Amino acid sequence: MSTTRTISKEKAQHEMAEVDAGCPFGPGFFLQQLRAFIRDRCPDPSEALPSVQLHLAEGERIEICHLIGIAPRWLAIAAIEEGHALAAPSMRTEIIPYALISRVTVRPFQPEPGRLGFEVARGPEILSGLDSPEAAFLAMAGVTPHGSQSARPGPERSAPKERSPR
Repeated sequence: MSTTRTISKEKAQHEMAEVDAGCPFGPGFFLQQLRAFIRDRCPDPSEALPSVQLHLAEGERIEICHLIGIAPRWLAIAAIEEGHALAAPSMRTEIIPYALISRVTVRPFQPEPGRLGFEVARGPEILSGLDSPEAAFLAMAGVTPHGSQSARPGPERSAPKERSPR
């Protein structure tokens, strides 16, 4: 015989408040901070939502696609299988007790994976006549040793402001 437990909205809110008091990442965190992920489908890439990972107490890391449901004691998520591209991700459903969530990592949206390497079309800039790493750093920043702006091409940069004596 199967029984379904239903509770009132007030009872659910009370239970969620109890869990929030004991868990840093309880239902209140997800309802307030990550409410944009609560939905019945994967977000469209044009929404530019950040990447969110849950770190569980046992060391597992889970990438969230979207939040399926929030209950007083657990969270149901659609998780992105590790190693799959965002264009066609493979999914799984995870039901996680809030007490297992030890950390949440939020990264800005990146439409393409980061690129590591060199720009072949761009040659190195050769700096000459500099006598220290500090002078090279200032030259790359477009600042002369006296704090004035150099005529070096590139984005405009401002020189550090000198402080007036008190």
